[in-house]
Amino acid sequence: MIRWGVLGLGNIAHRFCESLSYFEDAEFYAGASRTQEKCDAFPYQGKVMYTDYEAFLSDPDIDIVYIALVHSLHYEWAKKALEHGKSVLVEKPVCLSLSELEELVTLARSKGLFLMEALKSPHIPLMKDIHHILNEGTIGDLVSVENHFDYVRDYTPGAYIWDGKEGGAFLDTASYTLGVMLEMVGEEAESFGVESRYAHGVDVYDDITLSFPSGVTGHMTTSMDSEPRRFMVISGTKGTITCEPFYRPEEALISVSGQEDYVIRKPYVHDDFHGEIAAANECVRNAWCEHPLMTHADSERLLRGILVIHREIQARK
Repeated sequence: MIRWGVLGLGNIAHRFCESLSYFEDAEFYAGASRTQEKCDAFPYQGKVMYTDYEAFLSDPDIDIVYIALVHSLHYEWAKKALEHGKSVLVEKPVCLSLSELEELVTLARSKGLFLMEALKSPHIPLMKDIHHILNEGTIGDLVSVENHFDYVRDYTPGAYIWDGKEGGAFLDTASYTLGVMLEMVGEEAESFGVESRYAHGVDVYDDITLSFPSGVTGHMTTSMDSEPRRFMVISGTKGTITCEPFYRPEEALISVSGQEDYVIRKPYVHDDFHGEIAAANECVRNAWCEHPLMTHADSERLLRGILVIHREIQARK
């Protein structure tokens, strides 16, 4: 039995534990929050609930820690978890600097521990089919990828998303918008163009264009003041693939020139968290430091792009 500890008991941890409950070979063993009230109110109760993070990490019965804290705390507590001999699944973005990520990767490898960024999209069942369609040339040679992650978020003073360092629309959604785009294209962008709109000290709308060495182009919007939309269009020389929500799709529309459009479908196994949890369990059982669908190099590539674009966004304030 793989025993999970969950650090941070907010909404995403709730959804995570719900998905974890479907596994027969893994369990929610321990939770940790700074207050007893949050521990008591959490819908899922581990065998042990902690209000002291250090005591939580010192528990010898925890095999792996899921870190569901705000962005700026990911590095600190991922590092401490690894130092305590725990494997780590850490929410996205894994860190806010490349040096921090490199340190975590080095530490995990030196201790033979698993470390992965909790990005759902590589583990969604339909994504394998989308990659197959691309690789077999059904829509021809890849020309462009367009995705949008737009929603409305009311201003809430003190919330992390309105923090000048870790907040803003781009950082909130970049692991998906840029992450899925890099996954589809298979290479890093060589140039970026950015247009942004700001409110309350953070970017609330970003329109980003990307150019890749192969000649493929990318376009994405990230916003928290716009009409909700979360779709992707992958365009080739012969047709397109369209799906929504693009980062966790269960169906995709395939349009090929001269043929009738058709839809491919593949449901989640229980829910959209299941795949990444299954991947983490597999790695812990086999003593792997990383998973082939979301490697340390994948996280490094993604974070490099996020940091470059975020610097451009910050420079335009």
